[in-house]
Amino acid sequence: MGDAAREIPAAKRAILNLDVVGDKALSEGFFNALPDASGMVRQMMLFVRCGSVLYPSLPLEMVREGEKLKPGLAVGSQGIVGLTLSGRLVHTDEAARLWLNYRGPPRTFPYISAADVIKGRVDPAVLRGRYALLGTSAWGLRDLRSSPFSNTHPGVEILATAVDNLLAGDPLRRDVLTERALTLTIIVAGGLLLTLLLATAGPVPGALGALALFVALVTGNYYGFFLHNQVVGLTYPVLTLAAVFMVVTLTNYFVEGRQKRFLRGAFSMYVSGDVVEQIVRRPENLRLEGEEKELTVLFSDIRDFTTLSERLTAREVTQFLNEYLTALTDAVMAHGGTVDKYIGDALMAVWGAPIDDPDHAGHAVAAALDMPRRLRELQPLWEARGLGRIQVGIGLNTGIMSLGNMGSRQRFNYTVIGDTVNQASRFESLNKVYGTAILVGESTRDQTAAAVFYRLVDKVRVKGKIQPVALYEPLAPMPPPAAVAEAARGFEAVMEFYSRGEFASCLERLQELHARDPQRLYEVYLERVRHLLVHPPGPGWDGVWTHAAK
Repeated sequence: MGDAAREIPAAKRAILNLDVVGDKALSEGFFNALPDASGMVRQMMLFVRCGSVLYPSLPLEMVREGEKLKPGLAVGSQGIVGLTLSGRLVHTDEAARLWLNYRGPPRTFPYISAADVIKGRVDPAVLRGRYALLGTSAWGLRDLRSSPFSNTHPGVEILATAVDNLLAGDPLRRDVLTERALTLTIIVAGGLLLTLLLATAGPVPGALGALALFVALVTGNYYGFFLHNQVVGLTYPVLTLAAVFMVVTLTNYFVEGRQKRFLRGAFSMYVSGDVVEQIVRRPENLRLEGEEKELTVLFSDIRDFTTLSERLTAREVTQFLNEYLTALTDAVMAHGGTVDKYIGDALMAVWGAPIDDPDHAGHAVAAALDMPRRLRELQPLWEARGLGRIQVGIGLNTGIMSLGNMGSRQRFNYTVIGDTVNQASRFESLNKVYGTAILVGESTRDQTAAAVFYRLVDKVRVKGKIQPVALYEPLAPMPPPAAVAEAARGFEAVMEFYSRGEFASCLERLQELHARDPQRLYEVYLERVRHLLVHPPGPGWDGVWTHAAK
């Protein structure tokens, strides 16, 4: 017996057959079928050591005698690799144990009653030339074992399976090195893939991906190994991946929960609930780094607020501003905007950031039209306090602007800056010149003209700018009321005379409009046209008015 055979299990003693059986037998063999750690019989010992002698198992001895074979141990560099039967190799493990290739559940092999054989009720031809094992299958005789197919597999059929595997030469085989390599690969690659999937795709896609991975492992193991009679254990890698799934999922749950609470708390005071939910669901769309982007910005403040505040106590000013800014903020949030900042009675809001909004201009104009309506609802309350009629000026502009976190290292603010932003602030201030409530730039008007009815207010050069800009006043959603459309067409005719320098005709039409419906805008142009009639602008007149003040 060589050193390799020392891996073969050892027996202390044997329980021999009765003399009446042993004396008539061609040979003898042990028939122990020991379960593994899971309680199942997956292997069959082919040899057992007793002292320095190797004793064969009953299935091996039956095949040896029946086929007149000469068995021997096949030894490789790592020890025993199998059993040779007259030169034919049958794979085993290092302890010469056969991995049983079960053909199916109990009674896959034919059963014949021993009583029928003794009483002659079985044709001898049925047994001639076949291997027959005598055993029990009744529950009370306690020779039932657990197999991968059943918890009540008769022990005699397990022996028959071993005989069949030896005859067919197709037992299962297990390559420990292959199994270890695959286990390590599955754990590392599968764990990384699963972690990446759960971290980036969210819990539901992650769970579906994990299920797909487990199905792929089981399917690949079945078709790639099991059908080729190779055993590769998946319990350890699958349990490891399941643990990775649970740990990453729980970690994401707590981390994302904290992140979602932070995002809700950080943005709920500045944007609508719908926008907050978009940020929470897709935080990757939240961009706080510096970038240039087309957005729409809105400025608003109260006309003559300084005069108003001088008549109020500090508590009254605070109460009024809270009511006023709440109404405007509700309008911003209701239309998907973000409150950028409050500066005293002034409010600055942005559409299209930090969450993309393809219709940022339309939503901003809708919010601007909604603000006066909300303030009108509060007007009776304020008038009852003696505050008088509150008038607001709103300016909007659409264009490319810079946005991001700006400020010092110790304190910064997510905001927008640029020429487009500055112009929106100028538009807001010009409302008090024209007596309007809302003024928007040409880009804003162009992007929303299909939904909102506008009238051209003026073409101006604001302070600090050379290029003229067109100012528009949004009057109503499309289609406009007939009276609003008629008045706008009348003023449009005035602007045609004005832009061509036909100031006399312009003055006449203005006086007619102002007589029917007095407006501050008409007064501005009456004063301007009278001045131009006395001081003609010259041949270079382009209809653009220059404002010297902000």
